[in-house]
Amino acid sequence: MGRLLLSADRGTLAILILASFLLTLLPAATGGQDWVVPREQHAWARFPAGSWKQVRVTTRAYSEAGEPMSPSVMTTRSVLEEVDEKGFTLRVEVTVSVNGKEFKAEPHMVRQLFGEPPDAASRVGTEPLIVGQDTIDTQVHRWVVEQDGTRTVTNVHLSPGCPPYVLKRHTLATNAAGTVRQFESLVEVTRLSDEIQVLGENRPAWHVRTVQHEKDDQTTIEETHCPGVPDGVVRRWSKRYDRTGRLLEESELELLSYHIAPATDEQLRMGRRTWLPRRRRQP
Repeated sequence: MGRLLLSADRGTLAILILASFLLTLLPAATGGQDWVVPREQHAWARFPAGSWKQVRVTTRAYSEAGEPMSPSVMTTRSVLEEVDEKGFTLRVEVTVSVNGKEFKAEPHMVRQLFGEPPDAASRVGTEPLIVGQDTIDTQVHRWVVEQDGTRTVTNVHLSPGCPPYVLKRHTLATNAAGTVRQFESLVEVTRLSDEIQVLGENRPAWHVRTVQHEKDDQTTIEETHCPGVPDGVVRRWSKRYDRTGRLLEESELELLSYHIAPATDEQLRMGRRTWLPRRRRQP
């Protein structure tokens, strides 16, 4: 993550900054399946280079007695540096506040490549999917990966004509025999058509719920996504519990600001301008 600019417990802070930073980059709307949509529909790549988003994540852990501990506050500004045919690059600036002290990391460049979209080889059928009060026809795709003694099965319900395109994703990782669960995740769009206030403006949105099981812990995540904001996520609430149901940690993400750069000539020729809302300037 780079050299910390203020002195502190460097090991603890480095772990905290890195963990928080990775959390903000996780593509939760599609449960990590953002590669199944084309570039012009990608939550980051469909925006012009120079667009950015700033969020604040407040995280609070709980003691064994259930008492809340001092929160940590992480502010992240992610800037879309470049978009090309192979992928895109973000510049990420992170500041963490702990116990009234503020720590910064040097900007970090993150490169993400586009993957291959699903095809006939992965398609196993079609299925109507109920999302809130809507019924959507979806393609069902399945991938099975066996590696290092772990068998991972992923099922995706995809609707190419209905944003956010990946409407449901279930992943189950077990031992090779399939008898011991190592990890399980269910990501579902729970509501497609909504209108919310985003920094004082009415914006269309959809809602996503994620439930993850890993070892003895369970994490639930509720998110709101707005297609007019880079990366899409404008709100996120998460809670992590142990096997007895005791709350271990909770966090909340808030959108602070965002900016959409002017469309390039190439984007205008491709018709991608229709995806871009009015530009919001830094307050």
